[in-house]
Amino acid sequence: MSYQWTDQLMTFFTYSQGYKAGGFNTQQLLSSFAPETVENFEGGIKSSWFNQKLLFNASGFHYLYDNKQDISFEQQGGLGQFVTRTGNAEAYGTEIELRWLPVDNLQLGLNYGYLDANWTKRTVNAINFNTSTSQLINLAGQPLTSPKHHAVISLDYQFSLQNFGSLAFHIDHNLTSKRQYTQADADYYFNYQNRDSAHHYTNLKMSWHDRTKQWQIAVWGENVFDNTYSSHVIPVSAVALGTPYVRPDKPALWGVEIIVEF
Repeated sequence: MSYQWTDQLMTFFTYSQGYKAGGFNTQQLLSSFAPETVENFEGGIKSSWFNQKLLFNASGFHYLYDNKQDISFEQQGGLGQFVTRTGNAEAYGTEIELRWLPVDNLQLGLNYGYLDANWTKRTVNAINFNTSTSQLINLAGQPLTSPKHHAVISLDYQFSLQNFGSLAFHIDHNLTSKRQYTQADADYYFNYQNRDSAHHYTNLKMSWHDRTKQWQIAVWGENVFDNTYSSHVIPVSAVALGTPYVRPDKPALWGVEIIVEF
């Protein structure tokens, strides 16, 4: 449902449902998990201002999960195993998009998302890595591991080289707040470097187009400041070897690409 107030302003509200089939845990005899369903309520605004030089979109949403499927690492004898368990959850959030053209050929952008997601019903037989024993944990009221905040700030600039084509420059900075852990997560027990840090990544790209836009040559970089983070303890190594293996995130990456359109 939507309403167009003016050519530049529209509000909307939607209701939708989702479904994911149930299944079986192949490593457990006579085990199964129920289908997952979700209800989504969302409302917001889409607008443009000042002769379309400023774009502003915003929305808020509420998810209700029934039998949300999630993977747990449980001690079932031996080294433990990954199994799918279900539980109920709900989430509130908002998303904001802002685009501004202060001068010709220059665009500034901001995307921001907030997510508050929590279990309302979920019980798992998780491993306490401090005592190497299993424990039945009620996660009702505890957060999902999703970070609460995510933001991207960007700048795009393009200028003409007349008969020699055009140059375009793009840079963005990504911020993701720290992940949230509960006693059902192996990361809860191991205080590795940057476990509780927000993640910052800066990416850039400079490209040239010929006058016909048939050719493009670009130089790009991801995580150009080589910010180093680690995340996600691999619980199998912690159980089998007594030493957690921590998976590192992406390092700085640089590249060159050539694109030809026919």
